[in-house]
Amino acid sequence: MSLGRPAEAIERLREAVRLDPQLVSARGNFAIALALAGHPAEAQTHFEYLLQQRPYDANLLYNYAVALTDMGRPEEAIELLQRALSIRGDFQPARDALERALKARDG
Repeated sequence: MSLGRPAEAIERLREAVRLDPQLVSARGNFAIALALAGHPAEAQTHFEYLLQQRPYDANLLYNYAVALTDMGRPEEAIELLQRALSIRGDFQPARDALERALKARDG
């Protein structure tokens, strides 16, 4: 994000996505920024769009799962992280995120 200015980053990313809706990196960063800024519904819309385009992208699955965990939805996050790990078994950040999601689910 734009060096501690999340609102500015979101607006720049929103414009990038508007100019080129197929630009995966911009849309992915936009979804992450929205989730971090507390806009889960809008973030989910973009994550879901991206997953339709790239269902086997382990990084995308991981980023969406982290956002879901942060939104208090660990069950959904666990499913996505398990998918990410089935694609890329050596993906340590996904393993760590899965551990956090399981703890969040189990209290």
